[in-house]
Parts: sequence; C-alpha cells; structure tokens
Amino acid sequence: FFGRSAHAAAYPEEGINALDGVIQTFNSVNALRQHVRQDVRVHGIISDGGVAPNIVPDKASCFFYVRADDLEETVRVKERVISCARGAALASGCRLQVDEDERALAPLKINRAFSRLYSAQLSHMGLAESTAPADKNKGSSDIGNVSQVVPTIHPHVPIGEGINIHSGEFARATVSETGKAAAVEGAMALAMTAAELALSAKLREEIRKEFAAT
Repeated sequence: FFGRSAHAAAYPEEGINALDGVIQTFNSVNALRQHVRQDVRVHGIISDGGVAPNIVPDKASCFFYVRADDLEETVRVKERVISCARGAALASGCRLQVDEDERALAPLKINRAFSRLYSAQLSHMGLAESTAPADKNKGSSDIGNVSQVVPTIHPHVPIGEGINIHSGEFARATVSETGKAAAVEGAMALAMTAAELALSAKLREEIRKEFAAT
C-alpha cells in the first residue's frame, strides 16, 4: 500500500496512512473466513508497518498465504483476498500494488500402489504405520507439483506424540534421540522402496498404470 507521509500530530490531515490499508485488509480477510470451505486456510503477516508512530506511514505491506485442498479453490480464494486488499486501498485512499508468486503449489497426487510398497518396507522393518488423522500436521510443499508429473510418495516419520509442527517443541524433537532414530528408519524404508522398484518391473508398471489413470 502506498500513501503519503505527514507528521501524525502537526499535520495529520496531510497524510494518507498506508498502514490503514493493511489493517483494513486484515479486517476484510477475517470476515471472509466466515464464508469459505472448511479446508481453506488464509493467514498473513504485516511485513512493513511504518517506521515511527509520529510519522504517517507512506508505505506498508502485508503477506498472505492461501491454501485449500485443490488448486481451483486456492485460486478462487486468492482472488477474493486480493479483492479485500483492493477495497481496503479504495477506503484508505492508498495506491495498491499486488505482487503474486506464480509458483502455485499443487495438491499431492496420491499413488496407492506406491504407498503400499513403502508400507510393506515398514512392515519388513517391524515398524508400525502412523494412526494419526490425515488432517493433522498437513501443510504445503512443492512435492505436490512433483507428484503431478511423476509417481510420488511423501511419507512422514514419527518423532513424538502430540507435537505440533512449527513449534519449539517440534524443533527440539527433531534433534532428540527419538527424532534421529526416526530419520534413519525413514531413510532406510525409502532406500528399500527404491531397491524394490529397481528390481521389479511389475511393481513399476503397476505404479505407472495407477498414475496414468488418476
């Protein structure tokens, strides 16, 4: 958002507050959240809010992520978020510049034949599969884009019970003995999966057929 700086006490009427545009954008996005699908997530930060309280900010910015279970809904909600920003710019008298990252993250294309092969390696190693709900600890990654081009799996490894990702507790768990052991076990299971694929044309064909059909 681009406004006009002024002394906030002496000449406030001369200013156009770019931070107002940012704040109104957040207010509009918060209202939007009431009317989106359950799988949609919209979250943002204020990346530039001005330099001092006594100066009307002539520039301010915010940064948003939009996520959904499919790319079409992600794009649709993204446009609604941009509309929130446009409305905020109009209301605050600011000029708006929208910078979009065109590298949209595609959803993960599940290949069950490939997943079964990995699960079989866990069984051979005497490891149990996770029973955690599928909607827990999910996020966004460019692995989804890879999975649209070639058969892909994206297994997780357990490093502790009841730990939320992107938390201090999670960071500590990654370097714990349990976390280190899980990383080694996961690497071994992936290596065994790759070896099975290399040795079995039948498995490769089964995975390719499912990929082509989905």
